[in-house]
Amino acid sequence: MDKIKQYQYPMYLSLLAILAVLGNLINLPTIILGSFFVMALALVYFKQEVLYFLPLLVFAPFVVSGNPALREYLLPYFITMSVVLLIDLFKHRQFKHIGSLGLALLLLLDAAALSLLNAPSFLIGLQGLLILFSGFLVYFYLINTLQPNELLLSNVAWLFVILSGVIFIQIFIQLYQSDLSLFQAMIKRDVNLRWIHVNDVLAINLMAIPLSGYLMHRAPFKLPYMVIMFLIYVPFMFVLAPISLFSGAILIVLSALYVVIKANNIKRVLIEGTLFVALGALGLYLINMRYDSVIWRIYDYVISIDRGHLSALVETFRIGIRMFRSNPIIGSGGISASIALLEEGLNITHYRNVFIQTLTLGTLGFLAFVYLQYRKIKLILKTEKAMRYFALSLLFVVIIIHGSFEPMYYQYLFISGFFLVLAALEVNVKAALK
Repeated sequence: MDKIKQYQYPMYLSLLAILAVLGNLINLPTIILGSFFVMALALVYFKQEVLYFLPLLVFAPFVVSGNPALREYLLPYFITMSVVLLIDLFKHRQFKHIGSLGLALLLLLDAAALSLLNAPSFLIGLQGLLILFSGFLVYFYLINTLQPNELLLSNVAWLFVILSGVIFIQIFIQLYQSDLSLFQAMIKRDVNLRWIHVNDVLAINLMAIPLSGYLMHRAPFKLPYMVIMFLIYVPFMFVLAPISLFSGAILIVLSALYVVIKANNIKRVLIEGTLFVALGALGLYLINMRYDSVIWRIYDYVISIDRGHLSALVETFRIGIRMFRSNPIIGSGGISASIALLEEGLNITHYRNVFIQTLTLGTLGFLAFVYLQYRKIKLILKTEKAMRYFALSLLFVVIIIHGSFEPMYYQYLFISGFFLVLAALEVNVKAALK
């Protein structure tokens, strides 16, 4: 009975994922979104956990993904869902505390708002401020509404894993339907999710890798999770995103090392790993044969990418530090996801680094950012050992490695998703301390 209970939430997610994909394939958005709305009403009526509401929001955009004619259905859906959420909030929920990260988030928000005084573009700075505010709202809402549960962290992990599966299917379908060859479609990124840039949506997959590692660690039979982790990684290859490929590979290695070291039966895990490698090699060989040596062409493409990133990074640091010195206290213009501008003469350079973007908030903002990371690490260290390892791995890779070349940390999908994970951690930690 406990095993059935363990998989109730993943089965619910799988149903929503299937509906989202079908809604996109057979152009039935009104029926699918209508069924999501009915589910939401039922969840409110039966006073179900907030975690069951979230998939109805995150899967909905994929019902119309890739079809511009269907986008008109999303706005009325989210308006009606907002009404349902408000009814649930006033009827069933209470806001009692700001959380262990709340003060640090508010300090960062204040610094971002203050830096707008020097923004080269108020709208660009405002966009960054709203991204940070979305993370605060998600965290504050969830810290007061999630219910502690021994399966909470596993269920959150399943949410990201299955959502990454929907992303895999949607991207694959668009590449497959392209008029170009598979490899040419990859190079040209012949993928349009309509509601968001494909680079941004990959944040979901990056988070899903260590979370699938957490699920693998808990499962007695590891092979299915090895396959899942590989499929989560594949969209990075689909859109030929080198930084994400590198960051994802590091997370896979870190996850695999932990699973092997902490396994109760290392011999069995190694056998499963060997079987996975053999099956994976066979699968890649067949794909390579079927699609005009696409695997080797991906390899050649990644290897031959211009290595000018490092010199560009050094130059960005030089300009960024100079701009920081010009407004060292309140910063030089507000944070934004890869579009906050630095000016040098007539040239415009985009921030492509988490640390430089943070410096746009000045000394006050940088200290608030450091304090927020300190609070995160302190919270993560209180949780169970396995999730502690995987959460810290994700934070380290996204800020230091991936963040050195692309500031995914300041994309609203990553901020919202990661604060969902942190809120779940905190809820369970506080329950355990009582």
